[in-house]
Amino acid sequence: MSESNVIDRKVDPLEYSQGQKLFQAVCSSCHGNDAQGAKNWRTPDKDGKNPAPPLNGTGHAWHHSNESLTNTIKYGTAKIGGNMPAWKDKLTDREIKLILLWIKAQWPDELYSAWYNRFHKK
Repeated sequence: MSESNVIDRKVDPLEYSQGQKLFQAVCSSCHGNDAQGAKNWRTPDKDGKNPAPPLNGTGHAWHHSNESLTNTIKYGTAKIGGNMPAWKDKLTDREIKLILLWIKAQWPDELYSAWYNRFHKK
């Protein structure tokens, strides 16, 4: 991707910090402190379910829209055969937004730009 296609993303330091704290408190036990995902995340466990994937840009999270990522956090993945619990009764919409802001800030610029162009360009 050429540099002209890279989106200039500005992240508010306070929101970044809040998102990081929320991620560490809520998500890191499964997805890792640096959003690197569980070891062997592509290999199903004894129940046939995959462990938590990376969210740092090395997995597939960037293939999903904000709405899809938000719904995954809110409603979990049990209905589609996954392990992720629903957080709708524990996290506010603002907290979910902050977590996603932090997660997306971990993505390399070119990957973020590809995600942005996929879901935000008309």
